[in-house]
Amino acid sequence: MCMKHIKNRRYVFTVTTGRSGQETLANILNNCVDNVHASFEAPMINTVFKGKMSVIEHNIRRKYLETNELLGRGKVLKAFNNGDNSFINNIASKRIRIINNKLSSENKLIYVDVSKYFARGLHVGFCKILAEISIINLVRDPIMNMKSFTNRNKIFLLDNNLPDASSNILRLNSSNLQKEELYLWSWFEMYLRFQYLKKEKCVNSYTEIYTEKLNNYEYLSNALELIDLKYRENCYISKKYNTNLSKGYIPTFIGRKDIDIFYKFMEKVPLNLIKKIPYLDSYNPEKHLV
Repeated sequence: MCMKHIKNRRYVFTVTTGRSGQETLANILNNCVDNVHASFEAPMINTVFKGKMSVIEHNIRRKYLETNELLGRGKVLKAFNNGDNSFINNIASKRIRIINNKLSSENKLIYVDVSKYFARGLHVGFCKILAEISIINLVRDPIMNMKSFTNRNKIFLLDNNLPDASSNILRLNSSNLQKEELYLWSWFEMYLRFQYLKKEKCVNSYTEIYTEKLNNYEYLSNALELIDLKYRENCYISKKYNTNLSKGYIPTFIGRKDIDIFYKFMEKVPLNLIKKIPYLDSYNPEKHLV
């Protein structure tokens, strides 16, 4: 591949909580936008073996090949909270080599990292190494997002630092937060980090995409145009990927209790930070009861 082609490469990252339609977005980008390789939470492990052997294979590969550090978990979360930028830079360098190898092998110019890990620490390294990036704020309804996580019985600390961590924008005492509130905190924190990151020198363009509108062609086309990605005409992806229902979990249903938890949590968020989240300007939690 010629140097000119390499210099024209672009890198796009998502800021998101997770459980927000990342796999659906990645499939849309791979199928409906030219010259793009979109990866959903790379590096993913697709095991060769099945059954019990697949568990053994997964553990070995996660430890030695597609590690938690490369993903953005574990030591990266600790390094981000401790300000250990050299460690994060090293992980980001390894990730960029993997990304560039993937682009070269597929002869493509644009890499889209559709992942919840970018804004949880890896952004420090990517912004240090890459002169220009674009970012997508992938946002799901906060109560739906919270409930989707609790339905899955996710381990919060696997992918998050506690709200008390010094690296956070929204710092709250985690000792009096119930599980649902921890995921609401993550939603607020990720939105605030997007507002912070879009002003960074390395970010040359940004956009916001609502999960519930991922299958709206006109909406998504306009949103992607803001980061210079052209959605092909007459390309429609109606399938939703990685839903709770498709994985055997209960559907995400919102009740009065969930809405009350949201109101309770909102009381703990400083007003000056709430004002930095335009999504909430017209947000009505009561719509879930209609």
